[in-house]
Amino acid sequence: MQVQVEVVSPGVRALKVTIPSDVVSQARARALADFSKTATLPGFRPGKVPFPVLQKKYGASLDEEVVRGLVSDHYEKAVEQVAFQVVGLPVFQGVHMAQDATLSFTTQVEVAPVIVPLQYTGIEIPRSEVRVGEADVQAALSHIQDEQGMLEVCPDEHAIAHGDYAVIRLVGSSDGAPLKSSVTDYTVRVGEQMLPSQIELPLLGKKKGETFDAQVAFPASDENKAVAGKTVLFHVTVTEAKQKTLPAIDDDLAKDAGFDTLSEMREHVVQSLLARGKILQAQHQKDLLLEKLRNTHDFEIPPSFVEREIHALIAREASHDPQDHQALHQKYEANARARVKHSFLLHAIADAEKIEVTGVDVEAAIERDAMLFKIPSQEVRTRFLGRHDRGADYKWKLLADKVLDRVLALARFVDAAAPDAAA
Repeated sequence: MQVQVEVVSPGVRALKVTIPSDVVSQARARALADFSKTATLPGFRPGKVPFPVLQKKYGASLDEEVVRGLVSDHYEKAVEQVAFQVVGLPVFQGVHMAQDATLSFTTQVEVAPVIVPLQYTGIEIPRSEVRVGEADVQAALSHIQDEQGMLEVCPDEHAIAHGDYAVIRLVGSSDGAPLKSSVTDYTVRVGEQMLPSQIELPLLGKKKGETFDAQVAFPASDENKAVAGKTVLFHVTVTEAKQKTLPAIDDDLAKDAGFDTLSEMREHVVQSLLARGKILQAQHQKDLLLEKLRNTHDFEIPPSFVEREIHALIAREASHDPQDHQALHQKYEANARARVKHSFLLHAIADAEKIEVTGVDVEAAIERDAMLFKIPSQEVRTRFLGRHDRGADYKWKLLADKVLDRVLALARFVDAAAPDAAA
């Protein structure tokens, strides 16, 4: 077998494979012999049909099977022979049988990039310290204070202000017809933008019993299928107004929040903010590492990988007009290239460092996410591992994080440059 390699474009090679005539002849003979064992024709006993008769009647179809088998088998051998790693599926461009019975075929393949040298140790990262300021602590304590607040009904003459809670009744209709379940009661904190602005903003200054109409156009992608793509007229009635009374930030508040003293609650807040700050800091440092890895390595990227990533990014758009496909393609191309490059780099480092995702890693991630999303562990498994593509994506994210943890451990932290005194 001969294999000729031609560079078609970055990340793409053409393989021209030639199979010797004796290999083709032997494969034909084996196929005919195997077929003869079970072949039946009128006038002949099963398995006793002469080869010339079988060749004349079934030779063409047998040759097709032989060629398919030889192409498949020798494609695999050619891939083993070449000095690069093939990724993705091959594109066969032609099969030719010469007069001397040699068989040749050409296929285009995408190749994994060769990342040499792979440089990921000692990457410089600015040194930084996570600090928790008093303003951060006070904001967190105020959040706890707000959570422990009590809602009290306002007098009927109270005009709703920013931060008040309005209890409203919505009656919706579209094109004059009432919507299913069109009467809906809501409690909304004015200013949190939980409802369309056409409904929320007019609540300011309204009093109990007052009404107004609001017209809202919903996008076709809205999760509520009853209103998706429709313009809905809402008749809004204010049924009640409430204000939240906040407790003092003291030991009593701490006890209500599950602590013994205000000092204990404050320390818990500080430690929580520090832990969150360290997580955000590590993520920022990993983002810097990815950027530095991308900028210091230049290699060919398989085109189809970029295309698939572009389509995946487009698919995440809440809604898009198919006519905008070209514009969206251009919008996401640079991001897709960066993501694909990151993937190849991190896989290469994983191979070099012998890093892999174990079952223990997956179980730990499931328990972590169950606590994070406040859902049962089994629901995490169903949501993130229930389908093959989601499971692969979930495990890839775990692998990428383990690799970046390793690169971060090997990084060199440097102090930020001091400002120029003359500046």
